[in-house]
Amino acid sequence: MARIVGLGGVFYKADDPQGRKAWYEKHLGLHPGDGYAGVEMRWRRPDDPDHQEMSLVSFFDQDTTYLGDAGHPFMLNFVCEGIEGYREKLIADGIEVSDIVDEGYGKFAWFTDPGGVKIEIWEPAQAMPDLPAKG
Repeated sequence: MARIVGLGGVFYKADDPQGRKAWYEKHLGLHPGDGYAGVEMRWRRPDDPDHQEMSLVSFFDQDTTYLGDAGHPFMLNFVCEGIEGYREKLIADGIEVSDIVDEGYGKFAWFTDPGGVKIEIWEPAQAMPDLPAKG
C-alpha cells in the first residue's frame, strides 16, 4: 500500500549548522547524525513495532539550494511506503513530482506544497539499524 507512515525529518537553514547540531545533542539529548549536520531520533511504527524508523532534524548552510528557493528556509521529509505508487497518486492529484532517485539507502522524490514549501518523500532501503549506545 502506498502511504506516508511518518515524519522523516525537518531540514532547515542555520547560520552555524555544526553548532546547531551540538546544541541539539547537548540540550535535547538527540543522537548526532553520522556524516551530516543533524541529529536523529529513532521510532517504531505502531502497526509494525519490529520495524524501526528514523526522523532527522538537519541543518544546512544559509546559501543552500537543496531546500528550495531562497524564500523558504526549510524542507519537510516524510517516510513513504510504496513510493512509486504514492508518486503516481500525487501526479493523478495534479501535483508535479520529480522522478524518483535511488540513493542506495533509500528512494526519494520531491514536490512543493501550495505555499511553495519543498517536500521530500523517502522510502528507506531497509529498516534502520539500532543506534549504538551513547556514552
